[in-house]
Amino acid sequence: MNAYLVRSTIAQFEKRRQASRAGAQLVAVAATMAIFKIVWGILVNFGKETSIAGLNNAAKAKSGLRVAYWLTIFGCFMGLTIYSLFKVYIGSMVIFLHVLHQLFLQR
Repeated sequence: MNAYLVRSTIAQFEKRRQASRAGAQLVAVAATMAIFKIVWGILVNFGKETSIAGLNNAAKAKSGLRVAYWLTIFGCFMGLTIYSLFKVYIGSMVIFLHVLHQLFLQR
């Protein structure tokens, strides 16, 4: 009889642990979705109110095709901007390192 009570108590404990784990997972999913909803609202509002060409048009477009069109244009120009900044930054670093190298070689 004692072994039966121990097994039944362990089984009940295991059920409660699984239920609390499932509850914690549910809370985590709900919190993640709430954060996603807040961030999505901020991004949509930013898209509608920004003066960045292309992004504003994409946010205000009525059809999915126009949204895709404007986001493609925005993405292309954003990519070109990042490429140019990267190129200037790397070029500046190479020149800076070359000058440092020359200064230390002359000493």
